[in-house]
Amino acid sequence: MEKSATVLNLKKASLLFLINLLSYFAFSQTYTFHDPVLDSGTLGADGAIYRFSNVSAGTDALIRINKRSSSLVTLDDVDMTSTGNWSAFQPMVTYNGGNVNGPISWWMEFNIRFVQAGTSISIYQDSVYATAVDVDGDGATLQEQFTDLSSGTYTHNAPTSLTMSSVTDTVGPAGTSGTITNGTMFTGPVANAPGIDTSNKYVMVTVKYTNVSSITIRYGGQIAGSSSTSAGTRMNSFLFQPFNYDGIVGILPVTIKSFSARSGANNKVLLNWEASAETNTSHYEIERSANGQDFDEAGIVMPGSNSIDQSYEFADDISSMPKGLVYYRLKMVDMNGTYTYSDVAVIRTGNEQNSLKVTAYPNPAVNELMVTIPGAWQSRTVSYDIYSLSGSLVRHSVNNNAGQTQTMNISNVPTGAYIVKATSGSEISIQKFIKIL
Repeated sequence: MEKSATVLNLKKASLLFLINLLSYFAFSQTYTFHDPVLDSGTLGADGAIYRFSNVSAGTDALIRINKRSSSLVTLDDVDMTSTGNWSAFQPMVTYNGGNVNGPISWWMEFNIRFVQAGTSISIYQDSVYATAVDVDGDGATLQEQFTDLSSGTYTHNAPTSLTMSSVTDTVGPAGTSGTITNGTMFTGPVANAPGIDTSNKYVMVTVKYTNVSSITIRYGGQIAGSSSTSAGTRMNSFLFQPFNYDGIVGILPVTIKSFSARSGANNKVLLNWEASAETNTSHYEIERSANGQDFDEAGIVMPGSNSIDQSYEFADDISSMPKGLVYYRLKMVDMNGTYTYSDVAVIRTGNEQNSLKVTAYPNPAVNELMVTIPGAWQSRTVSYDIYSLSGSLVRHSVNNNAGQTQTMNISNVPTGAYIVKATSGSEISIQKFIKIL
């Protein structure tokens, strides 16, 4: 009896551990957004955070107004429920009281973060499907726009009335340096689609996000010409569930499992990436930037013959580049001409990398911390740990094939002073940094 009781208690303990673990890592599901309350800040102002309780079991969503394109952009209602879909996130965004003179474009940026119910502790979602519904126009001159700034993969109808364009912009709260990211803008037609529902699939797009705790989107509109309208008050609908489309068109099936940059000999930067599911991939374009915003093509790599997993290396000559930070990204082009971008890899040139010193920047940091490791550590297994000054571990990551610079997301780390420690084998290096905002 005593042995059986011990085994039973162990099983109960294991079950409780799994339940607690699942509370931190949720899986793809349908989310319901309704009855928000102001959690902090001023209604409708930049920095305002609204809490949507119980969007799924044990999970709340915190929606923050990051910023807007102009002070003339206002939020009339964070979640309108008199029309559309009750379970969707439906902000009503207005430009200049509704009176718009073109040519003009405008937007409001929202960050949606999933947290444990009643707290501000982030929960990573295995996958999230979110559908922008009724991205149309006023029937005369105005076109609505929805922008995904979290590098999701999208699916839309074929045919569709939406046009897609790439966006590279600084994302984050107003008044901060933000994070440079790549996204996709979906612009609706001038024509007005009747109703605000999911029957008009030609003005819908579904975005899939993988392993995320938050996403950033923008809603807005444009008038391309010199016309005017009084229809600048637009209700937007963002429904957190997938949909089946007719003649489906989706973004590239290729998945980038890793992408890194490290310093090489003779003024070369070695770019390495691993890809899977290259079913319809045409080619990879390597793009390079000196400021993180303006990218130029540095080379082209054709896909391999293995559609399961494929590793690539590209050597870029940077002898003509100014010393400092160099940014790289992959443009992954499909057979039909559609494309998407990878995350950005960063490398610092012109500095001695043979000592055991790590460099953490920017310092102070806001949303991301970039950690540059010694040259001898590159291509090795390196662990990165961030500690508070009291010794508590707040972030941990491991890169089994480290590039020169590792980017760590610290957007949810509280303001204060911290230590970042990089470890490779028995070698350790630390640096202090400040997190603000």
